[in-house]
Amino acid sequence: MDLSPDILTRGESAVLTLRQLYEGYGYRRYRIEKFEPYDLYRENRNFLNEETAITFPDSRGRLMALKPDVTMSIVKSYEPGAGSAKWHYAESVFRRGRGGDFREIRQIGIESLGGDPLYAQAEVLLLALRSLAVFSGDFVLALGHLGLLARALEGVPLTEAVLDCVRHRNLHDLMRLIGEERAQPLARLMRLPQEPVRALEAIREVFPDRGAEKELSELEDLCGVLEASGLGGRLRLDFSVVQGLDYYNGLFFQGFVNGLPRPVLSGGRYDNLLEKLGKPSAAVGFAVYLAELDALFRDGPRPVDIALIDECPDLRAVLGRVDAWVREGLRVRVCRTRAEAGGAASVRRIDAAGEIREEGRS
Repeated sequence: MDLSPDILTRGESAVLTLRQLYEGYGYRRYRIEKFEPYDLYRENRNFLNEETAITFPDSRGRLMALKPDVTMSIVKSYEPGAGSAKWHYAESVFRRGRGGDFREIRQIGIESLGGDPLYAQAEVLLLALRSLAVFSGDFVLALGHLGLLARALEGVPLTEAVLDCVRHRNLHDLMRLIGEERAQPLARLMRLPQEPVRALEAIREVFPDRGAEKELSELEDLCGVLEASGLGGRLRLDFSVVQGLDYYNGLFFQGFVNGLPRPVLSGGRYDNLLEKLGKPSAAVGFAVYLAELDALFRDGPRPVDIALIDECPDLRAVLGRVDAWVREGLRVRVCRTRAEAGGAASVRRIDAAGEIREEGRS
């Protein structure tokens, strides 16, 4: 029996569409174990967010962790000497939240390790935009650059307190922390026009003599590629979506879908993690948070095509008739009473003699 698209939920169909998209660009499926020794996460805690791993001892006394992160597992298995690697995954990770509650976080995403950094970033950004388009026609990818943020501050440490002001566009507290004059370049980055072309012009005006040509050229190249793809209108330059300093070292971005309160996609360039694990290479990727998209996938109860009220003692006759309908691609439910047939497109009855008659809709 062929797998008909209408058998899948909208969420399942979206995941399969994304997997096909990523496979088309040469990304291979990566599968992870649900748990592994905790040492990897203990030694790299600064690359995880504030949530902590869920741990337990195994039969040999080793401390194990339910997988709190996919990227770290992929990087652990990466061998730079073998060349570049491109992986996609659809996995759950498990974390302990701030309140101590356990969380399962369903993700689908890609990681591109090694290879040409500029091409990898362009490809990953394009796939991020196309991933968002799978879920909605009304979305935005907000893009920033940690290198430009650092240059805007001219040596002011990028502390979490400073970044928190940037994330919340809190100029008042930013000026209090670093002074009004030093905050001005960053304040201008926080007030960029929406259109990428005008935003790039405004960014160039912030850095006339700050040695930011490399970062500016990279950002302009990437925006140009996305504009040529036809998706430039969905791109916004927005430095308020800056993420972890320990994790990201250049490009960072988040994806938003209209009507949903939180980002549904997050990613960036994370060479720092590979450097920390002794595998110096360029690395960029993103994850789509499927739980954030659940509101788009609330499929109602799926109606059956035929509800068959069974009054026949001949089990073979009943099952044979049901099997024939199923082979035709119909959804069938056998029930004892008409009350159980609610929602069916057609209600039929098989009597004691094995005869079937139509009873209309439920």
